[in-house]
Order: sequence, then C-alpha cells, then structure tokens
Amino acid sequence: MKISAVVVTYNRKNLLLECVQAIRAQSRPVDEIVILDNASTDGTESFLKEKDIIGLPEVVYVRKDVNTGGSGGFYYGSKQAYKGDADWIWMMDDDCIPTKTALEELVKATEITEASFLCSAVYSPEGGMNNPPSVESSSFWYQYTEYGMVSVNSATFVSFFVNRKAVEKCGLPYKEFFIWHDDMEYSERLTKYYGPGYLVSKSKVVHKISPERHSEMTNINRIKRLHYGIRNSLVVSKEYGTYKTVLKTHWIFLKWFFRFLFKNKHYRLRKAMQVVKGEWGFYTGSYDRKKFKKRFTNHCDEED
Repeated sequence: MKISAVVVTYNRKNLLLECVQAIRAQSRPVDEIVILDNASTDGTESFLKEKDIIGLPEVVYVRKDVNTGGSGGFYYGSKQAYKGDADWIWMMDDDCIPTKTALEELVKATEITEASFLCSAVYSPEGGMNNPPSVESSSFWYQYTEYGMVSVNSATFVSFFVNRKAVEKCGLPYKEFFIWHDDMEYSERLTKYYGPGYLVSKSKVVHKISPERHSEMTNINRIKRLHYGIRNSLVVSKEYGTYKTVLKTHWIFLKWFFRFLFKNKHYRLRKAMQVVKGEWGFYTGSYDRKKFKKRFTNHCDEED
C-alpha cells in the first residue's frame, strides 16, 4: 500500500515544519509527502530548503503561482498524489499535527472494512474535541464501534484519508469553492456515490488552529472571505440536503445579516454585505455551476 500525505500551506512555515516533522515521525511511515504551497509570501520555500525538507527523497514540493485557496490546494495536492500512484491519500492543513500512531491506526482500519475515506479524531492543543465529523444518521453507524470506528457522512480536511478507488469514481475536491466547505462537499460526495466513511477514534491529531481563525467577526481579512463560506454552505445544502435543509440554511444567514447589521460592534456593514455577496454568489452560480456538475470527472491525467 502506497500512502501519500498531502499538506496544503500558506504563510505558516513554522507550523508547516512541525506538521511535516510529525508526518516523518509516524510509526507507519508514509511513502511520499506532497507539500502544496499556495504562493506563500513568507519565504516558505527557502525556509524548507534551509531545514533540509526540500531535497528529501520522499518530499514533493509544489508551489503555485497564485493562491488557489484551501480548495485549490487540496485539488492540486491530491491530484499530484494520485498521479504518483498513491493507494491512499492523507490530506491535512499545515496546522494539523498527527500523533505518532495516527497513520498506523488509519491503516489498521482499512483492513476492517472498505471505506471511501477515514478521518482522525481531532483535538485542540488544550485537549478538547475539534472539527467533529457529522455522524451517519442511519441505524448502521455503530457497526464497527468495537474497533473504535463510527460511520460518518462528512468530515474536514484535518487528517482526511481517502481511498484511491473513491477518487477514481468521484473525482477530486472541487477547487472552484476556493475556501470553506470544500471538505464537506467532497466527503458528502464520497459517502453518497462511493461508500461509507468512518471516524477512527484511535487515530489522533492535534489541530493547532490560530485564535484568529475563529475571529471572522473581528479580523478584516477573514471577514473579506466570509462570503465563500456562506455561498458554499448553500451549495452543499442544496446538493446533498432537502428543500427544508436549504430553507433552514437561508434562514440562518438571514439572521446573521440582521445580527451583523444591528448587534455587532465591528465592521457591521462589511459583515452584512458578505452575507449578501454569499447569497448572490449562490444564486448566480459564481462557483461555476457547469464545472460543479462535472466534478465527478477524474481530472488526474489532465495538465494543470
């Protein structure tokens, strides 16, 4: 079994180094590490050369000319791993720090049942649960609990272990989303059209998420991108939910609009307009509806 780890990074070279070192220290070694650099401006490439990471036989460093977002990063990174004949692709952000046996436990789970993807239990640096997946609502969610596995509908790209066969059938992550909810769409796509996904509780990673990652309401740079999350959430609810689900999602964002406009202290108008922009993007198809319908196409043999 050939395993490729795919790490998407942007301007977080110190966290990236810690992530790569944790991958290299796994009790079950990876065969390849693909570092997808989304046009970092903090000297990531020279830093990795200085730390003797670029040049290692197992490391493939790919730098994009422009920032393609998390969605583009995982698209191009997993595409590189697939072209390198990986049987399983282990995807993660640069702030994901796997514990020593994280990969070993994922590999053990592949021997228990066929899966489209597996995901790790994600913890915050303080030890609390982080990035919880959506548990399967059917009566079979508990089928493998004796092995510490629970069936899930969707999960995030924080230690996301995807089966090559699932990529062959369902395609790659949808890069036109740019950022946010690309992982939700992809995992929902895999479970719906290939097979179940599972949380492997014995596989543990630490998500060293920056405090400002949760500060969309105060960080102007995060606020500027908020519309992507709103638009993409609506797309996912429409594609994989019910009519009721879509209405509920619209209602949530309507409440956001009024809360931003009348109750927030900072950047009130900017935040409210991000809701409008996200809704508008959903209705006008700014994520490219035609390409979205073709997301099942396997683009791995195409040139970038």
